[in-house]
Parts: sequence; structure tokens; C-alpha cells
Amino acid sequence: MSTHPEAMAPTSRKIIDAVCRAFDISNALIVGKCRKRHLVDARHAAAYLIRNHTHLSLNSIGRVLGGRHHAMIISGLREADRLMDTDPEFLDMVRQARQYMIQPGSLVIRGVPSRINEMAQ
Repeated sequence: MSTHPEAMAPTSRKIIDAVCRAFDISNALIVGKCRKRHLVDARHAAAYLIRNHTHLSLNSIGRVLGGRHHAMIISGLREADRLMDTDPEFLDMVRQARQYMIQPGSLVIRGVPSRINEMAQ
């Protein structure tokens, strides 16, 4: 197994999986059309992490996040930066997603109730 940094870089799929786990949502919801706040925040976090941990273009990030336009990705990156400065819960979720990217089997305990059923309704 190679320990070269390029070989260990996360893929956009692994990042999306980690964000879904941290935000307690399904992969279908993160790439879907629903604009509920919790899902939009998860998309912003995913865009932020993909932009910072891969070499994907804004267009490519938009494609993996459900076919969104690159301008929406730019807006989402700005919003993610703002939320990380002002919303401790959002920052915690991004940190958890990063941890899941590094150690996919790790268990992070947090006091946020499951939201999968809420989002599906």
C-alpha cells in the first residue's frame, strides 16, 4: 500500500459519504433538489471539503452534487466560510466529516438527533 499523499487523497464520493454521515442524511438527499436548510448546509459543507481536498473544478463539483451550476457552488463556498465563522454546529459537522474522511470507521458522538426521517417528509 502506497503512503504517497496523492494515493491517500479522498475522492469526491468519499467526501460526500463522510458529509452525509456527519449530517445524518442519505446520499440521495445531498444530491437531490430539496432546499431545506439542513440539506443545503450539507451541500455547502460537501462543496467546501471537495474544493479543499481535491483538484476538481467548480463545474465538476457542481456535477457531483446533483448537477448544480458552478455559480451555485461559488455561492455555497462563500456560505460555508461564513457558517464556519458564525455557526459552531456547522463547524462541528465539517470537522466530523473531515474525521470520517480520515478514519471512515471512526465513531464520533454528538448530541444532534437523527434527521433522515425529517428530511424525507
